[in-house]
Order: sequence, then structure tokens, then C-alpha cells
Amino acid sequence: AIGSALRVAGLLYVAGCLVLPAITARRMVSTTGAVAVVAPIVALGCALLGTVIAHVADLPLGQVVVALLSLMALLAHVLFRTE
Repeated sequence: AIGSALRVAGLLYVAGCLVLPAITARRMVSTTGAVAVVAPIVALGCALLGTVIAHVADLPLGQVVVALLSLMALLAHVLFRTE
């Protein structure tokens, strides 16, 4: 499935959608079960918002979604400091 997604959507989009939501969720919550719930919500929210932004601003979809996911990861890193 990942190989097919790489051919269709591209490396940046697939890698970003696989890694960044998990990084964001891991920073926001402490248990693995919660990460499994929060990560898809983060990914879906960024994908929907990125689709709207890309359509309105006439920008490439993959790059906009990955930029939003990166911003979410950065915000989670700053706001949810866990030690």
C-alpha cells in the first residue's frame, strides 16, 4: 500500500502523512493508545484544512498539507513540553 501511495501521491506527501501526525500526537499525549487515537485526528484535520487552503490559494496540495502537519508538530513541541 505504501509503495502504491508513493507512486500516486509522491514521497513528500506520503512520508509527511506517515510521520508527522505520530510525532505531533506523541508530544500531545503520553500513552500509546492515545497516540493511536490522536494521530489520525491530527492527520485528517490537516488534510481537510490543507485541501481547502490549497484549493482557495491555488497551491500544490501535498506541500500545503505537509506544511500544516509540520506546523502542528512544531506547535505541539512548543506547547506540550513533557519531560
